[in-house]
This record gives sequence, structure tokens and C-alpha cells, in this order.
Amino acid sequence: GCAPGEVVGLLLEQPLAHIAAVIGAMKAGAVFMTLDPQDPESRLRTLVGRAEPGWWIAEAAAAGALEAVAAQLGTAPRGIWIGAGAPAAGLTPQVAQASCAPLAQQLRDPCYLFFTSGSSGTPKPILGSVGGLAQFIDWEIDAFGLDAQCRVSQLTAPTFDAFLRDLFVPLCAGGTLCLPPARKLPLDQMLEWLGSSGVTLVHCVPSLLRALLSFDQLQAADVARLAALRTICLSGEVLLPATVRQFREVFGDGVELVNFYGASETTMIRCHHRIVAADVERGYIPIGKPIAATQMIVLDADGVACPVGTP
Repeated sequence: GCAPGEVVGLLLEQPLAHIAAVIGAMKAGAVFMTLDPQDPESRLRTLVGRAEPGWWIAEAAAAGALEAVAAQLGTAPRGIWIGAGAPAAGLTPQVAQASCAPLAQQLRDPCYLFFTSGSSGTPKPILGSVGGLAQFIDWEIDAFGLDAQCRVSQLTAPTFDAFLRDLFVPLCAGGTLCLPPARKLPLDQMLEWLGSSGVTLVHCVPSLLRALLSFDQLQAADVARLAALRTICLSGEVLLPATVRQFREVFGDGVELVNFYGASETTMIRCHHRIVAADVERGYIPIGKPIAATQMIVLDADGVACPVGTP
């Protein structure tokens, strides 16, 4: 019963259920919105009030909080409840006969809604399109030569748009999406899991890489266990030269490090810089050059393009 373009709220802890919900919403032509079941009720109320989802795919354990939020907003949640203790009003999912039907959406159609963290005081909704997402996914697959042999870790929280990078890059390349045994792993367990899963590509923030590199028990055996690892793409924070220097001391030239840059408003990232040996001597790490079919323009305070060399 979900109409094309309608917002579908996702309130799920189970990774596989969440991935299925994302793909299902896209196949229906809907706009999916991921919320964290651990968020306080006040934040849920703010986000639900701004997005006004018409449907939900949620775990039964979150039904009470969701019904309380909906009641305060004067609505009633409709949707599919997963797990034991589902509300009586929940729907029973029907298995589609044409399970391999193409996506209902067109390139210009919106397909996801993510919220900023609210650093300015109020979380801001960011609406992304099928075309913007597809352009980035196609670029990364082509730029890094990804194929059925790629194995990509899923480390990003589903409430951030970078989650879509983890999800769709391996699936669209015909590769494998590797799900960790828990959302938050101790550093020793994360190193063990990355190695045992044969992960070849990691997307993460620089602070996570710094934590792994600074892990007191990081041994040569840990590095050897990551023999399948080929590429680490960093985004979301400033990448410091000291981190690059430490990384190269540990991994040498065996693993490529890439600096990604771009705001949620621009769909994933728009610039990238492949780290080279000379970067360790820099005072900063560049954000790099635009990805394919993208133009970067630096504007002054009046919105006028700056000439080359302007401080």
C-alpha cells in the first residue's frame, strides 16, 4: 500500500532486516528514512515530526516508543513489525511474486532521507536522489576496479548516509558485503574480524583508523592477518598527516589510503585524494580532485567564484 515517493521510516537493529528494508523501500519507489532505536524519544519525535513517514518497518521492541511518538504527533503508525510481540495493528508481509522486478524509481526521484546530527541546534533533513547515489556508486566501482572479488566491511552506523556506500558498492559490483558480529566491536575483535572475513575495502572515519593504529596490542601478526585488505577510504573528519605517517609505518605500500571529502548535501563525497608517499611531509592532506561528472567551485563571501590562488 505504500505510494511512490512516500516516506518509509526504518527503526531496526538487525543488520539484515535493515538492508532488506532499504532495498524493499527502493523497489517500491519510496523514500526510506533510517532512525536509531536507541535515540531518546524527544529526538525521535523531532525527526518523525519533520519527515512525517506514512509507513514503518520496525522491530516490535520499538513499537511502544514509536506509538508514543505517533500519539503525541496525532498520527497512528502503519507498517510491518518484525520480531516477537508485534502490535495487533501490524501488517503481515506478503512475498512478492516478481521478486526480481526492477526498481520503481527513476534517476531523478528521491530515495532516501537522512538527518544531520543537529550541531546547529536542529537536525536538518537531507533528501537524496537515485541518480546522485547511482553516480557515486558507479564512480567508486570504476575508480577502484571493484568486481565480484571485493569484500566490503559494513562499519558505518545506518543513520549516516555513508552507510549506503558500505551497502551498495559491494552489492552493485557483484561482491560481498561483510557484516560484523556486533555494531560496536573492541579493537582486538575488530582486527580479528576484518582479517577472518577477508575484507578488501574499508570505509571509515580517520578517528577509527587512528584508534586501530594506536592499539597497544597491534602486532605484526595483526597486520599479516589483514593480507586481503587493499584499500581504506576515509571521510567524515579531517585526515591528519600524522595519521598518514603512522599508517605507512605500519602498512607500508601494501594498502592504499584514500581521502574522501563531501557533505551529506552533495551525496556521499565529491572529491578524493589517493595518498602518496610525499603526503607524509605535507602540513595538510588535500581533499583532492572532483570525482567523475562533478565540478568543484570555490566561492567568496558574496557567492562569486574565486580566482586560482586566492587565500
